[in-house]
Amino acid sequence: MPLTMKKDKPAPTARPSPFAGLFQPRLKASDRLFFSEQLSLLLETGTSILPALKTIRLQTQHPAMHAVLTDLEQRIADGQPLSQALSHHPRLFNSTYVNLVAAAEGGGFLNKVLQHLAELDDRREQLRQQLKSAASYPMFLALFSVAVMLFVLVVVFPKFEDMFAAIRDQLPWTTNVLMSASDLMRHHWPWICLATALLA
Repeated sequence: MPLTMKKDKPAPTARPSPFAGLFQPRLKASDRLFFSEQLSLLLETGTSILPALKTIRLQTQHPAMHAVLTDLEQRIADGQPLSQALSHHPRLFNSTYVNLVAAAEGGGFLNKVLQHLAELDDRREQLRQQLKSAASYPMFLALFSVAVMLFVLVVVFPKFEDMFAAIRDQLPWTTNVLMSASDLMRHHWPWICLATALLA
């Protein structure tokens, strides 16, 4: 009876979930900036994509970024172009980034495009910091004003309490209001703090 040889079927390749990128840990624009800068520099020195990604992975201290770089290495080792590998991480690499990388791959100027993308992220980060500072300055002034007012009510006014006691009826109403507020702050501050915390 002749023996028949059965060919083993290749094991199916595990496909990444299309929702995998949606559940990645939060990464910042500064992480993308680091990636773009480092990859651009390494490509400019003649390093190929795969060793360059490994070098960047060994440099990063961010666990989520480390995981992204590991995934990129695997996909590129499997034959995917960089742009396609990046597209699986939409929270870090948006469609504009991916499309520019894809165009650069076809044109042979990937390191230049990565350099421009890094500069763009750097400018965005600087602008974000400037806006953050501009927004926080009025808040700082408001908090400083409140702190000064509390200092006056709790520390300064009590020192004049005995002096004003005899002539309190003759004082301007604004001074009387401030003295009453000072008494309230000093004798009922726990309740005031509690009410402020509940309203905040």
